[in-house]
Order: sequence, then C-alpha cells, then structure tokens
Amino acid sequence: MHDVAGKVAVITGAAGGIGLGMARAFADSDMRLVLADIDVNRLMDAVDGLESAGAAVLGVPTDVTDRPSVDALATTAMERYGAVHLLCNNAGGPLPKSVMDVTADDWERVLSVNLFGVINGIHAFLPIMEAQGEGHINATSSLSGLVAFPPVVTYNVAKSGVIAVMETLARELREAGSPIGVSVSCPASVATHIVENMMSNARRTGYEPSLDELTAAEQAQAGLLGGGMDPDEVGRIVLDGVRQGRFWIFSHPELIDGPIRKRFEAMVADGSLPDF
Repeated sequence: MHDVAGKVAVITGAAGGIGLGMARAFADSDMRLVLADIDVNRLMDAVDGLESAGAAVLGVPTDVTDRPSVDALATTAMERYGAVHLLCNNAGGPLPKSVMDVTADDWERVLSVNLFGVINGIHAFLPIMEAQGEGHINATSSLSGLVAFPPVVTYNVAKSGVIAVMETLARELREAGSPIGVSVSCPASVATHIVENMMSNARRTGYEPSLDELTAAEQAQAGLLGGGMDPDEVGRIVLDGVRQGRFWIFSHPELIDGPIRKRFEAMVADGSLPDF
C-alpha cells in the first residue's frame, strides 16, 4: 500500500504512546483516522489534539478483549468512512511479575489484551479488507516477542504469540493469493509511560511491588522518557514499513545485530542461552 493519502487507518491503544505516535504520523500523510482505546478521557484528548491540527479523526471507546466491542469498532469505522485500509492492532502492556509470582488471572488479563486483542481485530477487519480487495493489517509486538527478558513473562509470551499469529496469517494470505498485506512491529525502548502503566496494572491485580521493584521501575521509566525513541518516530517507521510491504518492522535496527542475532546464532551454533 504505497499511496496512503485519503486512506482510512484504525488504531487500537491510540490514546497515547506508540498508538498516538502512529496516529500523528498517519495524519501527516493525510490519512483519515479511527482511534480506539479503553481510556475514554485520554482518547478524547488525543482526538481533540489531532482535530486541532487539521486531521480527519474519529474516536471510538473500545475494549479489545471483548469481541463484540471490536466488531462495533469495525461497524462504526465503516459507517463513518465506508472503508478501512489499514488496521494497527497496538493495544497492550506488560505486567512486572516473575514466572512463579504470576497468577492464572494475570495470565488471562495480559493475554486477553496483548494477544486476543490482536486476534479480535483480525476477525473483525480482515473480511472488510478482503471485500474491498485491498488493505493491510499491522500488529505491535515487541523486542520481547523475540528475546525474553525478565520479569515480564506474561508479556513475553503474549508478544511472541502476536508474532506467531501474524506470521501464520501472512503465510495463509500469501498461499490464498490475497492482496491483503501483513506486518508486525517489534519496537524496543520508546519514550512512553509504559512502565508507570505496568506498575498500575500490577496493583490492580492486588500485587504490591517491592521497594526494589519500584526503584527499578522508576529508573526504567526515567530511562525511557530520557532516552527512548520518540513515539512519533516509531509511527513514521511503521508507516514506512507498511508502504514498503515489509513483514518485519524494527524501530531499532541496531538490535538486529545485538540480542536478536545473538539469540539465533546461539540457537544454531550450540543451543546455548546467550547473555545480553
């Protein structure tokens, strides 16, 4: 999908962070937008900001874990614009618990948003795109989907699952001769409030982080905001990847020669688990 001007993009998790960065990048390329998020107040703030900058944008409160809610998002987008050309399944976030601390409810909560949110989006929007004869589905995974770092085991599993779903979908569509494009984004350090959100998510489950965990989280959050990539730049990278038809979209290409290459070289060479 090379020419995106006037095309319609639907973005989940769009009230902030990478989702809002994609929205700004897409608006700069004259795309029409449908933003979805479960946080209604932040969603409307994002819509107002984009509208004031001249973007054509609609905000739709959406719970990506709920299939009817995502179906309603698709219906609303079609009623507003009559087409959907690009879907960015972006909603998600981590939970800071080790393997032995994670509860069954934690697994369900994190997988519901990060993995089943992607699956629900595919089920709602792929038939629309196939009926149109054009479209592209992108999903936000993470470096954590390729290299598992502690202590976010549920997030690592979910983001690995996102890659598996998207790669399977891409191969199925290719074998069927479908014109629908597929891509997966694997960002690393981005200047968002994801760590703060992560700690809030943990507390909502009844888990009270230790002082060491809080200190580490504060340091990590400061590092992201001080040294992480601007979410708007991530948005531009995603759009460029979609335009070029790439499946893998890396915001930090230096990591290909870092932990990603180290992991797969060790896998092939001697089956060891490398340090990073």
